[in-house]
Amino acid sequence: MPTQPMPCKISPSHQISVSKVPVTINLCKDTQGQVATSYQFVSVDVFDSSGNKVPNQPSSLKSNSFVLNLPAGDFDVNAAVAPNQGTTARPTLFLYEACTQSPVQLCAIVTSVGPGCSFHLTVTP
Repeated sequence: MPTQPMPCKISPSHQISVSKVPVTINLCKDTQGQVATSYQFVSVDVFDSSGNKVPNQPSSLKSNSFVLNLPAGDFDVNAAVAPNQGTTARPTLFLYEACTQSPVQLCAIVTSVGPGCSFHLTVTP
């Protein structure tokens, strides 16, 4: 019997419960959530509702994923990517929450236009 997909922690309105943090965000190469290997994160900045940068976030940053461990509140997340050495393709990349199937798309990065993207996240109590 096949296993059921794990529920996404982030809803289509980009809200997560405080009890569901930390949450992992993945850099993907397609709309199926396949991990991107030709591009990598170069920076991720998180800002609170006052526009102040949140220190120590993300709590972990890898080449194709980052982890947010935020308190309740509203946040803007800005992620910048760059091609790996030798990469010449300019695909559209996607940010997804870590899920086994049907991940919720948070934003798309059109690499031929700009290096990154932003999305709004509300962490609920």
